[in-house]
Amino acid sequence: MLALYNLCKVNKARQEQAAGAGIVSPLMRLIACNSPLRQLAIPLLCDLVHAGEVSRRHLWKQDGLAFYLRLLELKYWQST
Repeated sequence: MLALYNLCKVNKARQEQAAGAGIVSPLMRLIACNSPLRQLAIPLLCDLVHAGEVSRRHLWKQDGLAFYLRLLELKYWQST
């Protein structure tokens, strides 16, 4: 997960590739199951919104908007 995070964090083309390869669903599962890896999965999933059309299409397929809204309930990701 750390390697994927580092590869995708600053490169939108790699983010698009990862989305096309099906990374959206596994990231959502990691976040939903309170995995320790969620600290890497949440920012990566949020970055996919800005990566491009392919990643946004995959997010829509996985009901990404509702998932993002549920993330707002997490205290760690709320603004104080």
